[in-house]
Amino acid sequence: MGLRKNNFTKKNAFYFLILITFIIISGEDSNSDVIKKDKHNPKILPDLIIKKKIDAMIIKATPLIEEITGRKYKSKVKYNFISREAYRKILLTEYMGNIQKNISATEVDRIKVDNRLAARKLSKFHIGKYSKKEQIINIIPENINDVKKIYKIADKDMDDFLFIIIAHEMVSAIDNQYFDILGLLSERKTLEERSALTAVGKGSTAYVTKLISDRFKIPETILKKVFRLDMCMLDNPELFDREIFNINYIKGKEFIKNMIKEKGVAGYDMVYKSPPVSTRQIYFPEEYFYPNNISPLDSSRLLKKILSKLPLKGMKSSINNAGVFALRYILLKKNSIDKNDAISISNNLLNSASYYSEEKHPIRRIVSVSIYNFRNHEAAKKYDILMLTLNKKQERVYQNNKKWEFHTIEEKELNHKGFDFVRFIHENKTIKGSTINSIEVTGIKNGLRVNIFYENIEDANEKDFINILDLINREISKINMNS
Repeated sequence: MGLRKNNFTKKNAFYFLILITFIIISGEDSNSDVIKKDKHNPKILPDLIIKKKIDAMIIKATPLIEEITGRKYKSKVKYNFISREAYRKILLTEYMGNIQKNISATEVDRIKVDNRLAARKLSKFHIGKYSKKEQIINIIPENINDVKKIYKIADKDMDDFLFIIIAHEMVSAIDNQYFDILGLLSERKTLEERSALTAVGKGSTAYVTKLISDRFKIPETILKKVFRLDMCMLDNPELFDREIFNINYIKGKEFIKNMIKEKGVAGYDMVYKSPPVSTRQIYFPEEYFYPNNISPLDSSRLLKKILSKLPLKGMKSSINNAGVFALRYILLKKNSIDKNDAISISNNLLNSASYYSEEKHPIRRIVSVSIYNFRNHEAAKKYDILMLTLNKKQERVYQNNKKWEFHTIEEKELNHKGFDFVRFIHENKTIKGSTINSIEVTGIKNGLRVNIFYENIEDANEKDFINILDLINREISKINMNS
């Protein structure tokens, strides 16, 4: 039953959330008539008309951005004309610098490959992008004509389109002048926290540029195209792109709007001085204002308490934290899951922590634990039934294709004093003549769902899993006593 090794594995959780920052969209190279190149000097020479327009746009946007944010620019916004290739190198350098330090060497190698691909493809789309590291807006003139065609910008709308792009990046600049955004990102302990902070930044630019576009009566369609361009989102976007757009430019903007409504302009500073710790707080801003109303049960804390009880010697491991955004995407991606059920279940997720460890030689051994803390028992149970159904369905697909054979040795419910429900499944899976032994235990306690999976762990038995559930139950009792 290797399919059940974790309902949110390393691949599903880690690489999915990394893509929040490094979105990959393809584009085609082409020459631009906006650019002049000297055959003896490959340096790009932008049209002076573009430079004059950008200077005017900066002057036009500056007082409005200062008025809306309640801040004055500490220094004049600078910009620079660079080539597409130079921009690709800048992106790659920044991406590589953002790789977390607490991950395995294998994961680092995979992320580097993703980063190279992302930098190459993003560099073909952006017309202007603020570099938080260099504190300058990089203008890539050779992308202008391509983007104009791809996003179907009419000639009469081109100046408004460029103006909103410049204003958008100027908001990033003023945010970064007051708060070291890269520093804040590096201080986030989990990808879930980094995703929430990313949504704050995107929400900030969306909120301000929306007010600016309203002030100058710039069509909403132009504004949306700028947002889509920032995320390199094309027509008929995939589910992932739609969800990224939703949390950053819709929910992120609403989050900032709620902050200002609740705290006034001072709320702008508050979201950077004390950033939201989860994507849940982006979807539900009231939980950012009143966090004490949320369950004090921390899935990550519970997970750390039980690691010493797991048979992990010699294994490579990773820990992930999935929030509302990640779970929402994973469930919506499953075509067999009702959309309303997927949204309802993910909206009820308070926090989670997943642990995955693996040893490949001489035989593959796996230990995984996932702890999902939902708002109520109903949501936890609904999620559990959904996961069990999907796993069973996948097993049937493999069996029908004659790839694997599954033999259930024992499946039963266990009576456990501290849990409302505990399911024990012991199976053998045969693939290419090799037999894989697996044991999985799932427990539900109020809104908490705990899933523990072992594959090819010698001498593992029912009591080992019961001991882990006992430990979790004791830790929950301690937390409840102190809350």
